[in-house]
Amino acid sequence: MASPLDGADRMRAVPWQDHERLRALLAKGAGPSYWYLPLLPPLEGPNGKDLAWADGDLVAVGAKAAPLLTVRPYVWLHALGRSRLLAVRNIPDGKGIGATHLRVTSFDTRKLEPLTPKQRHARRDPVRWAKGALDNVDIPLSLPAGDHPFQVPSSFEGAEVLFADSLYLDAAGKERHVLILLDRASNRLRVVDIRWFIEGHFDLGYQWITRVARDPVTGWLVGGGIRIPDFLMDPVTGEFGQWLAGPDWASVRTNPWDPIRPPDGP
Repeated sequence: MASPLDGADRMRAVPWQDHERLRALLAKGAGPSYWYLPLLPPLEGPNGKDLAWADGDLVAVGAKAAPLLTVRPYVWLHALGRSRLLAVRNIPDGKGIGATHLRVTSFDTRKLEPLTPKQRHARRDPVRWAKGALDNVDIPLSLPAGDHPFQVPSSFEGAEVLFADSLYLDAAGKERHVLILLDRASNRLRVVDIRWFIEGHFDLGYQWITRVARDPVTGWLVGGGIRIPDFLMDPVTGEFGQWLAGPDWASVRTNPWDPIRPPDGP
């Protein structure tokens, strides 16, 4: 089986006819709360009850009890089966200018318990819970680009791409936009710099990447976001590959430093 850290087959062009498959793959990827919460599949809670999201609260359907889990905005949630949830979020530097690390917590949703009012507001962490956490890991965003040894918890199985729109300022004050790839088989992680988005012709904040997934067929990373087309990106170098579009978009833009120009027409 190919490793999630294998490079993309850059010699293999991805025809526009294949873009719908890639978009369907991306649609299953994690996205930020609260916007993407309605897209998550159903989860199983304690005593076999179905769980549902009410704004940022995960609650048992039909119950009037306190929420079992609370998330604030900009938490990326991976549903890994009916009873396993992975929460990915940035932990800020406290200065309001970036994050220092990516925090990843896995949960067995069947073991969640209602939060008390104090627990709902006690943590600075944007994810609040009482019980049910399996693993809680911090990944420094200061790691240089490339591969690093990392003991991938078994509860992370099924999560290959960790992305939370992470913006990190290095010692020189230079912005880094990064994502993390996991390979549990070899216990490695890869830090990928998304330089093309930081340095490209984008209005950061108005335009932003929200989801990234890995295509097992070609090895490419497929991403999408707000006010930008879906795209392909190399999983080794982080380089921009191509925009995903129908035939009318085939020649709209050949590199990320050009402004986006939608095709003429209605």
